[in-house]
Amino acid sequence: MTTQDGRPGDEHPEDRPKDRPEDSPDEAPPPRRSEGDDPTGEDPTSDDESRRLSVEDLLAAIDETRSDSESTPAQSPEADADAQPRDESSDARPDRDIFGRTPKHSPDWSHRRGEPRVFVLLWTIYLMFCAAAMFARSGGMVAFDPVAFRPSARLGLLMMMVGVGLLWPLMRLSQAMPREGGVRATLKDAGIIIVTGHALILPQLWLARWDGQVVVALSVLFVLWTLLTGAVIACTQGPPTPGQEGDPRTGNRAVGVLCCLALVLSGGLVALADAGREPGADAIASRPARMLSPMTAIYEIARDRPWTGRAAMIGPAHRASLGATALAAAGAWGVALVACRRRRNET
Repeated sequence: MTTQDGRPGDEHPEDRPKDRPEDSPDEAPPPRRSEGDDPTGEDPTSDDESRRLSVEDLLAAIDETRSDSESTPAQSPEADADAQPRDESSDARPDRDIFGRTPKHSPDWSHRRGEPRVFVLLWTIYLMFCAAAMFARSGGMVAFDPVAFRPSARLGLLMMMVGVGLLWPLMRLSQAMPREGGVRATLKDAGIIIVTGHALILPQLWLARWDGQVVVALSVLFVLWTLLTGAVIACTQGPPTPGQEGDPRTGNRAVGVLCCLALVLSGGLVALADAGREPGADAIASRPARMLSPMTAIYEIARDRPWTGRAAMIGPAHRASLGATALAAAGAWGVALVACRRRRNET
């Protein structure tokens, strides 16, 4: 109730509501609760640490929840279903060659770092060693003389045939079997050997002054014995294997190495047994027994025949021997193909 001038005044007893009880002087009004009081009625300043949550802990929990929600964006169920594990190599830098180019049809250049590139390097180094030995033997000549150089040329070609008949099978049959199969891998090796090996054969037209038919006969001999040795390697290595590593076939390796040794050494033993006999009265008489081994066939084809008026000469016996070697190489490759196909059908 206010006064006439607008100031609050005492309430008149008649203005009070009839149902309102009189205020008891003994009854104290209930205490007002502050904003920070616990609604449960418990004292917030009690010693119970499990019921008390500090402001710092609350703020830290809120910040941690925010960081987790920002670091893990929401994904739809379709995205989760389609998600696949990512390859760690995809996050790496792209593989480039020496020209800065990236591969087009593969993730990296690993297909150009393995075989047969390592074999190409090793075989080329071996050919360089053969050429160095060939020229070192004739390095004492004051003036270059083809007649004096011919023994060195035969030595270099002999070392090359040793690499084909012995070192090549020993190397390949001591490694893990190729996943692509013995036939395909051996054909690659044979192509490399044949192409690079002619770098020592063809220059003999000018270095040793041999006739063209002699150089052609040496080339054919080299090719045929490469194919014959390769057939043994291909048959030993077997068909392609689907696994990450080739089939060991440890037992077949020993058989393959023994076959290659027999091909090379058996003909040499026969040639040594025939070395004591003199050729017939024919001036161009040859020794066909020497054509049974690639080591002795080099000396038989490139043998000096000064009585003919030529440095070397090819006769009918040489051609027949080369034809027989070609038939043997073709038959060996036929056996290798059949054996590899049969093994593949069995597996």
